[in-house]
This record gives sequence, structure tokens and C-alpha cells, in this order.
Amino acid sequence: MNCTIEQFEDVVAKFKYFAESVNIELSSEAEGLRQELVVICAELLMTVREEIQASNDSVV
Repeated sequence: MNCTIEQFEDVVAKFKYFAESVNIELSSEAEGLRQELVVICAELLMTVREEIQASNDSVV
């Protein structure tokens, strides 16, 4: 599947929101992984937004 970088940004943003919105009790290991996922998504979003600002409209 091909998508624009803007579409990829939208998917990552939604995934990050979902990970942040978990409202159930998790084991400490699962909670640690959830927190890592939020950080990874935030870093990925920052990189994607930098690419967009650089007008790099490549296909991911």
C-alpha cells in the first residue's frame, strides 16, 4: 500500500492517541511498553512533520 507522507502522519497521530488513551489497568511490563510506544510515535511524528515542512512529499 502506498500513501502520502501526510496520510502516514495521520495514521501515526491516531495510533499515538490510541496508545495514550488506554484506560485499563495493565501489568507493569505492558504499561512500560505502552509508554515506549507513545514516545516512539511522538518521535516518528516529529520526523514526519519535519519532512513535510521540507516539502518532501515522497511516498512512504
